[in-house]
Amino acid sequence: MKSLCFGLALGCASCGDESSSRDTEGPTTTATATESSGPGTATTATTATTATTSESATQTSAADSGSTQDTSVDTTSDTTTAAVPDAVALYVSSGTTVYAFDVDLDTGALTLLDALEVGTNVGAMTHDRARGRLLVAQTSAESIASYAVAADGTLTSVAAVPIGMNPVYASLSESGPHLLAADYGAGAVGSFAFDASGAVLPAPITMLDVGLEPHSIVLAPDRRFCFVPHRGGDEIRAFTFDASTGALAPHLPPEGQIPPNTGPRHLVFAADARVAWVVNEINSSVTTWSYDAASGQLSAPQTISTLPEGVDGSDNTGADVHVTPDGRFVYTSNRGHDTLAMFAVQPDGSLVAMGHVATEPHVRDFGIEPTGQFLYAAGRDSGQLASYAIGGDGQLTAITTVAVPPAPGWVEAIALAR
Repeated sequence: MKSLCFGLALGCASCGDESSSRDTEGPTTTATATESSGPGTATTATTATTATTSESATQTSAADSGSTQDTSVDTTSDTTTAAVPDAVALYVSSGTTVYAFDVDLDTGALTLLDALEVGTNVGAMTHDRARGRLLVAQTSAESIASYAVAADGTLTSVAAVPIGMNPVYASLSESGPHLLAADYGAGAVGSFAFDASGAVLPAPITMLDVGLEPHSIVLAPDRRFCFVPHRGGDEIRAFTFDASTGALAPHLPPEGQIPPNTGPRHLVFAADARVAWVVNEINSSVTTWSYDAASGQLSAPQTISTLPEGVDGSDNTGADVHVTPDGRFVYTSNRGHDTLAMFAVQPDGSLVAMGHVATEPHVRDFGIEPTGQFLYAAGRDSGQLASYAIGGDGQLTAITTVAVPPAPGWVEAIALAR
């Protein structure tokens, strides 16, 4: 059976994260980083952050002072029931190190399990649930490393395999499973199979030259189509995905409803696949797209800013987007303004802004752990991982920060099999 696939590329050392001065020159007054005694050491939130959370996490800086929580938001959207894990591990890639933490599901506290020195720069990560493997992109080595995940969350190296591309974004098809990867610098996407040990096979099933800065690659929930947002080309390209072979093929022409200088970057689907949300890097916005699963087409975009009203976005870029497991809330990260934007999902899938909370400087990536109680955001410029409690109303409350030097880039939280 053929499937459609949309590809989206995330932050990388060789892509738009570093090429735009807006990524590094924005205000840093909202950062919550504090001094810590070493990697994995927790520090309490700063006084400024504490003050922010006492004000419902909606006034994060002078630029943000006019933002207030919208009490008219509908936060009662239908939810999807899923098994709640009893144990969760969190992994952070930073420089040449992969940090492994145990997550306390009562408090959100992190306990360092290990800091694996890989020896080459690491970036995107994804979890192969079928084989119990954590896959880690080794960007400078153009390879994918596979680690066996133990019941306590510790990692054991399986293999590191060159794949002939710089995998700045990686995702999985659970039906194969097959690995999908996007190479921002080379303008390519590829699909790969696995061997019996859970290591990626080096020869691609498909390698396509797609051009125009692909920033991620994401399968629709039905695994029939795949979407790739292109930051530089202001387009989202669609591909069919063959679940039996892992092959990718161009599907529809690039989505043409995106205004110039938008910069679509990361994409996430609602669990019911009615809509997809795309964070846009260049104009600091998030777009809700209606999704037709029969045709594999995105349409009827609705776009709102990820910044507070009246804030000049010239020193800010959008980076990442995630939805809570129950489908009620969406969050995006702002680099420059250094905030997490909070949105309530309405019954039709559209978003209503709920305010902003201060975070670490230059949060390229963040993650929500599988129970949906806690969010973790990695500050590239502070070397800190900030943790937040997710309230029943979707508001974020800062908990603490943990050192993950030198420059964290990716956060992956997984349910453990115990």
